[in-house]
Amino acid sequence: MTTRQFQVCVLTICAVLTSALLSKKYFLAVETEEPVQKWEDGMRTAGEEEAFEWWYFDGKLDDGTLFVIIWHTAYPPETSSISVAFTPPDEETFLKRYSFPPDQFQGSRESCFVKIGNNVLEGDLNNYRQHFELEDLKGDLYLERTAPSWRPRNNIRYYTGARGKYFAWLPAVPAGKIHGKISFKGEEKEVSGIGYHDHNWANMSWVQLETIIGKRYWGRVIAQDYAIVFSQVVFQKKIGSPASNKFYLAQGDKILIDHSADHSPSFSLEEKTYTDHPSNSQEKLPELTIRYNDNISLSIKLKSERMLLPFYDNKYLRYAGIADVELTTPEGSKNFRGDCLWEFADYTGQ
Repeated sequence: MTTRQFQVCVLTICAVLTSALLSKKYFLAVETEEPVQKWEDGMRTAGEEEAFEWWYFDGKLDDGTLFVIIWHTAYPPETSSISVAFTPPDEETFLKRYSFPPDQFQGSRESCFVKIGNNVLEGDLNNYRQHFELEDLKGDLYLERTAPSWRPRNNIRYYTGARGKYFAWLPAVPAGKIHGKISFKGEEKEVSGIGYHDHNWANMSWVQLETIIGKRYWGRVIAQDYAIVFSQVVFQKKIGSPASNKFYLAQGDKILIDHSADHSPSFSLEEKTYTDHPSNSQEKLPELTIRYNDNISLSIKLKSERMLLPFYDNKYLRYAGIADVELTTPEGSKNFRGDCLWEFADYTGQ
């Protein structure tokens, strides 16, 4: 090999390694204070064995209907799918998962674009469209972001003792406005309301994740021009990681609280049950109290009005209700009420 050939070989190897390192941005953490970029809501998994990824949307329509829609990737031989949960006022939740062969899935790494069969999800952090051609749901839902996208610090969490496994979370739309025209179970109507969207991905199966996470709380509150998002994860003892707390508060286009810490004294979460439910005094429903104290003080009481659905033998519970917020800033104090949806998962019996 001549000197020139050796130099070309070295340069080629360097180019390949540089390309590989740059491409890893799609799969690993983004350590920057810069605003969230639209590619971060694109595909983030790399086809790892047993990896999963989904784009989650929930909302409350003006008629009181609650919905959760989740778009799932798939790696062969698994199927891709769209999960739909609709809960009209005073009715039971309609829940169905529509599965498609893996070859009917398409996705983009440049922005949020997912195509499953003839169903399309696309968005750029500011605006999203969900187009449905499902058996029970047809039409289009639009979501316009009204609060800043949030990338929590350590949003891709690697777990001690879990051999390099991670679980990631990006609340792309902490709060937004919904509109559209849909046909649900044959009934067509114009809709409007409020909504939320986040994105999860991991390089392990959900079954593996359950052996890492002991208990997990997640929720969002939309109230006037405020948006609140929170998460607390308590890990299985064998993992050896401290609990992870994440908390976000925004007013309009300004983030007031961006908190991500382990065992932080400024954040606390407490759950209790109560029985004074207006429609059924015998039904026990949980109430969460969240407190945050730093340069801003915040107390939130999330009172469940109904359980939307239990999942996985009651290990995973989803609730909807109201949130009463007491906020104190250097400028003064105020109280307000908002709409909340939150979840609790308990895998400590694994």
